[in-house]
Amino acid sequence: KVLKPMVEKKRRDRINQSIAELRELLL
Repeated sequence: KVLKPMVEKKRRDRINQSIAELRELLL
């Protein structure tokens, strides 16, 4: 099972976005 780079990148971007939102809520 090999993950496509695009899928991995999209998942990373989504995670980063959620983290950024949490940071804004905390600040």
